[in-house]
Amino acid sequence: MMLAPLVLVLEDEELISWDLEVLLAEAGYLVATARSCAQAAGFLDTRRPDVAILDILLSDGQCVDVAKKLRADGVPFIVHSALAPTEVDDAFRSGTFLVKPAGILDIVGAVTKLAAGDQRGTI
Repeated sequence: MMLAPLVLVLEDEELISWDLEVLLAEAGYLVATARSCAQAAGFLDTRRPDVAILDILLSDGQCVDVAKKLRADGVPFIVHSALAPTEVDDAFRSGTFLVKPAGILDIVGAVTKLAAGDQRGTI
């Protein structure tokens, strides 16, 4: 029996984090959440998600190091932010951008594509 893909959700806004966790779990994914860059970095020290969803601006700064670690480890990720790709560090540009607030179907669709190996993950 195969385990469901693991999705790391890095989001400091509690309602958005909870919404993402619930909708991804309902879609059949295992979900881990982190509310800060430090929490996400600690998680990535011991686990490797199949896909990650990142907000850029968190209470402890921009998660540039998290994005770099994901990219170095070959973990595809979605950047779920109000910032445009032209406004962010290069580390985030290898992710799939979904501008907040993205629709549920867009988020699940992008996660599904990335988990299946489609590195573009775009809708």
